[in-house]
Amino acid sequence: MKRHMQYEHSRSGTFVCKSCNQQFDMEVKLMRHRKKVHSKRAISLPVFCEMCGKEYKSKAILKNHRLTHFEEKPFECEICGASFKQQSTLNTHRRVHNSEGKFRCNNCEMTFKWKHVYARHAKKCVGEG
Repeated sequence: MKRHMQYEHSRSGTFVCKSCNQQFDMEVKLMRHRKKVHSKRAISLPVFCEMCGKEYKSKAILKNHRLTHFEEKPFECEICGASFKQQSTLNTHRRVHNSEGKFRCNNCEMTFKWKHVYARHAKKCVGEG
């Protein structure tokens, strides 16, 4: 019983799922939730984006995808100021700054790790400076 109280109950007297923090008033409801949602046998129905119809395996992935439909780019690179719609894209971008690039812009001296990124930059940078 002591283990049960420590493992399942929060201080408010509710049962809390350790995977998603959803709260339940009864242990049986928590157990049903775990089996239905978090077990390896749980059958997850696909979810669809209401804007473009693309199919995703989870609501979390769909939520991340929805950001691509809006112009807002809340994730900004603290090094160069480039902004992105998704945190994962910013994380990928940051790798550009982590090592010396092989491709150097003759106009502004920036270096790039990937040729296609350098080529895109070079087209924009030619008219500047």
